[in-house]
Amino acid sequence: MKELLLERAARYGDKIVLVSHCFTGQRGVTCLECGDELIVRKGEQKKHHFCHRKGSECVLSSGGGGDGETDEHKAAKIKIANRFNQSDNMTILQKVCFRCEKRTKLYNLTEYRDAGYYAVNEYKYKDKNGNDRYADVAIIDNSGNIHIIIEIFKSHATCEANREGCVWVELSAFSVEKNTDDHFTCVRVPCVSCDACSTIIATEQAYLKRIYDYREMPDFQMDEKLAFLFFKSKHASRR
Repeated sequence: MKELLLERAARYGDKIVLVSHCFTGQRGVTCLECGDELIVRKGEQKKHHFCHRKGSECVLSSGGGGDGETDEHKAAKIKIANRFNQSDNMTILQKVCFRCEKRTKLYNLTEYRDAGYYAVNEYKYKDKNGNDRYADVAIIDNSGNIHIIIEIFKSHATCEANREGCVWVELSAFSVEKNTDDHFTCVRVPCVSCDACSTIIATEQAYLKRIYDYREMPDFQMDEKLAFLFFKSKHASRR
C-alpha cells in the first residue's frame, strides 16, 4: 500500500511554510508543535515531506492521525489538502441550516489559494472553549491564521462549541474518495438544523409531547387551543 504522508506546515523565521517552499537540507525549519528543527525531505521515491529527527517525542512525529483513524479518513484529508494546493477549480458547497434560513454558500477555494493561502493537515488550533484541537485540513495564510477548517466526517458532525471561529465545513471520507472534479459538498447539505435550531426543536418536541400526554390523562386535560397559543408564544420568544 502506498505510504500516506500528511501535508504538514512548519515555521521558517516568522513565516508558516509548506515543504514545497523549502529545499532539501534547508536549516532553520521548525515544528509548529514542539519547536524542534525538522528535516526537509524532497527525494524522488516518496512524497516530499517534513520529518522529525530520530528519537523525537513530538506528537506529530509519528506521521499523524488520531488513535483509531482509518486509512480512508487519513487518505481523504491528504487528498483535500493536495487538491487545494494543486487544483485550478476547487469549490465546496455549504448550507448550515434549512430552519433558520441560512443560505447556501459556495466557497471557491481556488480564490483563497490565489490569494496566497495554502492547506495543511493536522493544524493545531484552539476551539471556542479554549481547548487545543487539530484540524484535519486548515486553510491558512503565511502568518498561520486559519481562514477555513475542513473536517472529514466520521460518525457525527462536530458540535459548534468545538469549532474555531472561522468558516467550518465537513466532508464525508466516501465522497472525497469518489470525487473526480474538485467540487465538494458539505455533509450538512441537506441538513435538518444547526446546533442552535436543534435546541429549539428539542424544546418544541417536549411541548408537543406534553400536549399529547395531557390528552391521555383526564385529570390534566388542557384546552388544545390555549396549549397551541402557549406553545406559539414560547416559540416566538426564542427568535
